[in-house]
Amino acid sequence: MKTTLAVFALALTLSTSAFAGDRLVYTVKGHEVLTLKKISKTRFTKISQVVTGQASLDYITAKGTKNLSSQEINEASEELVSLEVTGKNVVRLIDIKENINKEIPATVSTSLFGSVKAITVSAQTMEGLYAASMKKSGLDTLRNLRLLGGAISSSIVSTDMTCAADGDLLICQQDQTLTLLAQ
Repeated sequence: MKTTLAVFALALTLSTSAFAGDRLVYTVKGHEVLTLKKISKTRFTKISQVVTGQASLDYITAKGTKNLSSQEINEASEELVSLEVTGKNVVRLIDIKENINKEIPATVSTSLFGSVKAITVSAQTMEGLYAASMKKSGLDTLRNLRLLGGAISSSIVSTDMTCAADGDLLICQQDQTLTLLAQ
């Protein structure tokens, strides 16, 4: 229903003011909390993954900005995700939903007895792993509007994924912002 109203409002706005330089901006800001359970000293499997945040669609003209749609995000994922420390500063990340099974560089902190205390994966590494699916998700939303004839550009900004051990749990957090611009 919100999408239908947004499309109607966008069509009305585009039909009444078609100035050069008008832009359509789709922004998704999310905070992800991934909770993993300890399987061994160096291996963890997901027990929950929740993304919360905000998605908005704005129409920008020389006269100002008009919000066409805004929606809260609160999504959980059921697919398998696991992390395993395979080397001094190397982690194997498996994410079934995104078809990822790779060893990646990470900063790993361990206890004297070899148990993982913390893991940090750089934003650049995480962006490289997940950029294709994030862009596809946003581009699909814009293409469904079927009102765009211009170029679409995108940007993804992420924070490092930081994980901290809490007993038998490893709690990982990361923020991401996806911005798609159609002119």
